[in-house]
Amino acid sequence: LMRGRPVRVEAGGRVIGILISEESFTLFCRLFDAEEDRLDVVAARAALREVGSVAIEGLADELGL
Repeated sequence: LMRGRPVRVEAGGRVIGILISEESFTLFCRLFDAEEDRLDVVAARAALREVGSVAIEGLADELGL
């Protein structure tokens, strides 16, 4: 495996995997986590715009907590 260059693993003419360096995998994981966080923020903002939605602070007040 060449450092920094992905290697395609094929079987039957189809790509079944990609081999990448540990550094590339670490970067991929960080980028994947950041994208998941971004999508969570987008979903949370959309939920807060829904009619009848209540922020956690408001819910605690409603429940008397």
